[in-house]
Amino acid sequence: MKNVLIVSDSRDWLTVATFVYDYSLLPHDARILATALEYNCDKLATLDEDFGTVKDIIKLVPEEFWERG
Repeated sequence: MKNVLIVSDSRDWLTVATFVYDYSLLPHDARILATALEYNCDKLATLDEDFGTVKDIIKLVPEEFWERG
């Protein structure tokens, strides 16, 4: 696959806990977000609606899924 990088999960537990608290994410979802941001990702591909709370800090794709009302 083009432009895909396999990385280790974030071990920044303070950031993970902050995302759990600030964005009401489950711990595993918060760790996914922390990992993406740690590696300077500008997009997160997911259909998990729990990530809807983080649209202000990372772009969620596919856009069609997230733009629906």
